[in-house]
Amino acid sequence: MTSVQETVPQHVQRSGDSEMSTDVAEPSRDEMVSKVRDIIKDAKICYLTTEGEDRSLHTRPMYSCQQAEFNSNGELWFFTYGDSMKVKEIESNNHVTLSFTADTTHQYLTISGFAELSTDKNKMTALWEEGFQRWFPRGLDEPDIALLKVTAKKLENWDPQVSKAATLHLDL
Repeated sequence: MTSVQETVPQHVQRSGDSEMSTDVAEPSRDEMVSKVRDIIKDAKICYLTTEGEDRSLHTRPMYSCQQAEFNSNGELWFFTYGDSMKVKEIESNNHVTLSFTADTTHQYLTISGFAELSTDKNKMTALWEEGFQRWFPRGLDEPDIALLKVTAKKLENWDPQVSKAATLHLDL
């Protein structure tokens, strides 16, 4: 089951117990997922936040695999090193947040979900892009190269054109 919840500014009219915009319809699940795909393609780089052993939050930039479009399973893929600090933190607590800002539309997106490490060479081959060479000079032959799969559970999108945020909860 999925649900879309919108947060609107105070100047928007309220109806009953739910908040409703007077001029913008609530997005459907498909519209929200399509918008998420567009934001990710436009942003390319996002910020991944994990929790450290001391419960402090650690955020770092990540280049998303454009070949792996946000899919119907709510999955996003990233290349990483298997022995990196982020992987150690994920092994302790796999709840993560991804933050994107679209370069051209200035829309903001956060994805909360769960991360796991994959060493599937076939998946790596399918997702590899030449742009990753900057971080992995030996390409897919790089020692300890791995994939980080993030499965989304909650999407939050802020659209500055309508001063409105929408939240989509995914039950996948």
